[in-house]
Amino acid sequence: MRYWGGWVRSCVLGAVLMSSGMAWSGGATLSEGIEAFEVGDYSEALKAFRPLAESGNADAQNFLGFLHHRGFGMAADPSVAVAWFRKAALQGHADAAYSLGVSLHRGDGVKRDDVEAAIWLRKAADGGVAEAWRVLSVLQRKGAGVPKDEEAALQTLLRGAELDDPVAQYQLGERLLNDEGVGEQKKRDKQAAYWLEKAAKQGHGKAQALIGMLYRKGRGVPRDPNVGIKWFGRSVEEGPVADQFQVGMTYEQGLGGVTRDRAKAALWYQRAVTRRHGEAAFRLSALYRHGRGVVKDPQQAEALLQQAATWGYGGARTALQRRVEAERQRVEAASRPREKPPGGKLGEKYWRSAKSGNAEAQYQLGLVLSAPQEGVRDPGAAARWFLKAAAQGHAKAQYNLGVMAFQGDGVPWDDKEAVRWYRASAQKGFADAQNNLGYMIQEGRGTAKDLVEARRWYRAAAKQGNANAQYNLGVMYEQGDGVAKDKVQAMKWYWKAAESGAPRAQYSIGQMYAEGYGAGVPRDQTRAVTWFRKAADQGYAEAQRALGDRYAQGRGIARDSAQAMDWYHKAAQQGDAKAQERLAAFLEERKKTDQDLSLAYAWRRKAAEQGLMEAQFHLGEMFEMGRGIKMDEVKAYSWYHKAAQRGHVDAQQAVASLHVRGGGVPQDYESALKWYRRAVQGGSRKALSSVALIYAEGLGTPQDRVMGYLWAHAGREAYAHGEPGRSDAEETLMSIQGMMPDSELERARRMVPSWRPGDVMAEQ
Repeated sequence: MRYWGGWVRSCVLGAVLMSSGMAWSGGATLSEGIEAFEVGDYSEALKAFRPLAESGNADAQNFLGFLHHRGFGMAADPSVAVAWFRKAALQGHADAAYSLGVSLHRGDGVKRDDVEAAIWLRKAADGGVAEAWRVLSVLQRKGAGVPKDEEAALQTLLRGAELDDPVAQYQLGERLLNDEGVGEQKKRDKQAAYWLEKAAKQGHGKAQALIGMLYRKGRGVPRDPNVGIKWFGRSVEEGPVADQFQVGMTYEQGLGGVTRDRAKAALWYQRAVTRRHGEAAFRLSALYRHGRGVVKDPQQAEALLQQAATWGYGGARTALQRRVEAERQRVEAASRPREKPPGGKLGEKYWRSAKSGNAEAQYQLGLVLSAPQEGVRDPGAAARWFLKAAAQGHAKAQYNLGVMAFQGDGVPWDDKEAVRWYRASAQKGFADAQNNLGYMIQEGRGTAKDLVEARRWYRAAAKQGNANAQYNLGVMYEQGDGVAKDKVQAMKWYWKAAESGAPRAQYSIGQMYAEGYGAGVPRDQTRAVTWFRKAADQGYAEAQRALGDRYAQGRGIARDSAQAMDWYHKAAQQGDAKAQERLAAFLEERKKTDQDLSLAYAWRRKAAEQGLMEAQFHLGEMFEMGRGIKMDEVKAYSWYHKAAQRGHVDAQQAVASLHVRGGGVPQDYESALKWYRRAVQGGSRKALSSVALIYAEGLGTPQDRVMGYLWAHAGREAYAHGEPGRSDAEETLMSIQGMMPDSELERARRMVPSWRPGDVMAEQ
């Protein structure tokens, strides 16, 4: 079996030139040779460089070595290249010394000699070639040609970083974060942050993401979520649409300590909208509707809401349905006689007292109209009666007004108004309001974020037995949100909430027993199952899914596939995407009847439409193979592509494969290479063999059978003997070997001991 793939390998050997007007008698100048090379006239470039090189010009010798190594204007010959690099290096040419050192280290055109390689790399490094410091660091870490010395390797990498090499700066920062080096970790964290920020400022994407994380956590730098999200945003400007949406959410809601900025949120949502992200369109619609962060534009808001619904976002569809229902209710309410008691017989019970100013009756009438047992629901009228009672200091009416303002139900959506009413009710001691006020303050919604005050309100409600507040306190202690992490304290508050029957808390206790946190919270899978069951029996979807997992895996309870499917089904019916996918997998594996495959497709589709990338990938497989559904490669590609964009490695390979063979999309090797490249970065072993064939057959990249052999060899060695996949990789290697003349094969085999795919990928 063959696998197709690719990774474009950039030039390894340096060729930084010093332009010169010097010429040999009757010949061309160095600059003329360079000009010929730049326009692709390699024959003229050779004519210019060779006499100059033979007369001793070090720049020409270095460039001539580069041409021989790459095979420009002639057959590639690394041994001749090495000879020219050596001539230039002996004259003190730093770039030639680097190229010579790399060739010696890899055994490319010369017998491998790490001792001599280290000598030339040191000369190149001393001559200002930053990359040489990086390669020297690798030799020191491996103990190749120099004594093995991790600390010295770190110091050598530091030299490259000091020369402003962003890759060295990123690698140095990453190693310091991973406990490499001496001294206290806090000091290493500061050093790591320093170098990562330097690399990030030069546009290094991974460094930008990592320094963003450090600022959000306050590791090595002062904690500043605003700076953190700024760097993270720069790293994902062209990245996955889900990450772009998350940046928008962070700015809109002020999550994780980030200052709320709806204008920035709108910009990030707009990026995601251009890539058809339904929830981003929905949230951007709300910003335009209320003029938050953007100029108020009802028409644009309506267009975005319609787009969100068209793209399958459930919240948008619900909003449109509510609008139709509200208009129907408004028309019906308008048609009723003005003096007729609202809310049917139950409303009539309170109406007269409410009209006369009785606050409790006004509150009760508001309840009838907001969640009626008789009559037509009228949230606007409910809000008006709650307001009358709230003005008289009725705590529950104040709380309900807060809820309605938070939800935009019966009154305009307004977080500040929600906070105002929650606070009024909370100050009167109403526990539900205290809990909700704590949440608003914790998230910085409608008020300044203040974790200390949020915890104070949670605790006030928790002491009154409010299960939600007890659960929220548990979360703060478990996550260390505004307080030192304390799993024992978290368990204490979860337990209190669980005793009141709160399913979220019961589920959390199950999770803590499943993971275990030392003596305070021991790992106990049997207890975990017990608590998952308590929450699952109350219909809590995540617990139902967790219980299904336990039955499927036999963890803490005997394995039972029928029970696993039953619990997955319960969670799936509530819309839990992961449960929907797991149920689909069970049905597909069981496959007792054709109906099983049809049901598997139906559940998997639901999960995929919620954005679960595993479901999107497997749905693509069903369409590609016609498994339980009519084969359709166009739809297969569409679902694979959704999962691939979110980082699913197998989906990335599937997208690339369809591009290669023109399945569902036009044949496009360039796009295939891009997706195989991302699969390799994600750790795919299959893609190693795919890259090998791309090079060997020259599809989408210049043909290079030696490089193909090296990748194929790496693909085979990625599997242990007897491991599934090794035989396919072995077949690819033998196929490429059969294409190669003896001279190429011998050269490739000499390079194998020192060649690693990771070295090439790090240089991209």
